[in-house]
Amino acid sequence: EDAFAKRVAQDAAEVSSKAADFGTAVHHAIEDWFNGDELTEAVGPKVIYGEYDVSAQLDAYIKWHDVNIAMVLEVEQPFCNAFNGYGGKRDIKCLDKEGNELFIDIKTTKTKPGVKVTGYQEQGMQLAAYSPTPGVRLLNVFLSSTEPGRLEVVEWTDQRDNLFDGFLKTLDLWKWLKNYDPVAEAV
Repeated sequence: EDAFAKRVAQDAAEVSSKAADFGTAVHHAIEDWFNGDELTEAVGPKVIYGEYDVSAQLDAYIKWHDVNIAMVLEVEQPFCNAFNGYGGKRDIKCLDKEGNELFIDIKTTKTKPGVKVTGYQEQGMQLAAYSPTPGVRLLNVFLSSTEPGRLEVVEWTDQRDNLFDGFLKTLDLWKWLKNYDPVAEAV
């Protein structure tokens, strides 16, 4: 039983690692496209990053982007919230066709035909932390890893205040558990 449990844990870790690698490959392809870089890892009509064919995900994103986005302001931009003591990297800051500012976080996910993607509150908390002030739309753009070409959007804008409050509480717990406060350390 111990050997079986160990093998199951190893298999789960491998699946998780491959999913993360696939998500990273999709991010790189989209970032290269934004930056106008030649997709050097394109092979014929396919876009291959590492061992992953991300052609369908990139194509789905480009089609959605062309319909919904007017102007890109930042791509993969690091930021720091010195007041609260955290930072990160925003995937995309842009303007939609109506002139509204957006923060977009790209996610890859396994999907099932006919089942709507809903997102996790933690994903909304992450976006709220990227832009805690009102007036900016917060979107997760989900690209399916199991249904090539499927894209779904989850918007968190109307939950921003609760999500940011939840993020700050989680951050406080992290600081307490780690016995580390970046704000206090900087003073």
